[in-house]
Amino acid sequence: NRILAGVKVYYNWLYDTRQRKDHPCQSLKLRDNRDKAVQKQDLFKPEELETLLTRDERYGILELRNRVVVSLLIYQALTMGEITKLKISDLDLKMGKIQVAGSRKNAERTLYLRHNQIMLFHEYLTQIRPKLLEENPNSAQVRAFIVTKKGTAENGEGVHYLISTFQSQFNRPLNP
Repeated sequence: NRILAGVKVYYNWLYDTRQRKDHPCQSLKLRDNRDKAVQKQDLFKPEELETLLTRDERYGILELRNRVVVSLLIYQALTMGEITKLKISDLDLKMGKIQVAGSRKNAERTLYLRHNQIMLFHEYLTQIRPKLLEENPNSAQVRAFIVTKKGTAENGEGVHYLISTFQSQFNRPLNP
């Protein structure tokens, strides 16, 4: 690809300096020459995103947990993988920060929480998460911030399912 790109640039130069009258590489399409523009028609409006935070849950105990997950998707723009890797030690509620581990695509970073998220996370950590962990006999080993209804670390399936339940509200594809 680099060699072909170099050849194409070379012929561009020859053509621009009028040393050649034709451009044999003009129709050559390279993979590295992708259009990386954001497709704005697929983006959600803030009001649409806010509706994701308010919904009736089938399991009442999961309502707060699901609001925590959706808030991380909306306000911090975390990926599903980043959410599943979050540990309790990554949170600093006093400072209103969350430490996100790096991945192949994203660097490690510290993100600020919104004021309403701090109370939401605190309530989840002190009231709901302990109840969810009661379902798991090995709960002492669970360090994950987000846990399932059975008290195990979230592996992404639950996040994907949660977001898929909103599909009926929107006329476009929806994924975490």
